[in-house]
Amino acid sequence: MNKLGFTLLHFYMRTLSVVAPQKAAKKALDMFFMPKKHPSKTWETDALKSAKSITLEGGINCLVWGEGKPILLMHGWEGRASQMAVFLPYLSSQYQLIALNAPAHGLSDGIRSHPHKFVKAIFAAQQHFGDFHAIVGHSMGGGTAVYATLANLNVNKVISIAGPSDFENLVRAFALFIDLRGNALNMFLQKAEEEVELPFSTLNLASRVANLDKPLLVIHDEDDLEVPFTGASRYKHTIAHGEFYATKGLGHRKIMQSPEVLQKVADFIG
Repeated sequence: MNKLGFTLLHFYMRTLSVVAPQKAAKKALDMFFMPKKHPSKTWETDALKSAKSITLEGGINCLVWGEGKPILLMHGWEGRASQMAVFLPYLSSQYQLIALNAPAHGLSDGIRSHPHKFVKAIFAAQQHFGDFHAIVGHSMGGGTAVYATLANLNVNKVISIAGPSDFENLVRAFALFIDLRGNALNMFLQKAEEEVELPFSTLNLASRVANLDKPLLVIHDEDDLEVPFTGASRYKHTIAHGEFYATKGLGHRKIMQSPEVLQKVADFIG
């Protein structure tokens, strides 16, 4: 969205917040929970040719490469399973890689999505493939990987890359981004929590990982503008078993193309 688009959106939502707060809250919810689908890159298309595509119950699609102990790969918001093919050169010779398309993402069914749907899809994949040696997630996929493990996912190691440490902060940041105000803001926060069907307190992950008995690697870039480093850095003081690893200059997306980061993940799993 260009600068004029942002200006018009802010004016519209600010005005609607005053004259029709309920309508403003509903509009914000639709924007927040309906992910856009973006075209795949050429390298993803090439990776798709070597993948086995499996559709689980509920229309959840998975891409599978290789053989061995299974590792689940979880993309981020408005991402897709094929993006996780970046790990093929690092892991596919030793492990079976299962990249999951979250509901309403990639080749999976659905129009709306949220963290709880990501988590349910992770457990559906485990029911089909069995226990995982590791789970690796980027962005929303990283946050929900941590949450699923806290909810007793059978997995040995957990890796979150550029993942949120507190979902409520993301919800509030989105409301600020679109200039939602007053009663409309309060309605939006309440309805968002109701739609996710999980209390915000349970999605405050950094405060809960002290009780996690699995090795956890959290990787986050200091220049991440989408999921700010300040929130993720709370993990440094709460991880009971594992490591917080900071990078610089990669931002939210280039971090997934970094050989340093991909090798760090492979070493942690190995």
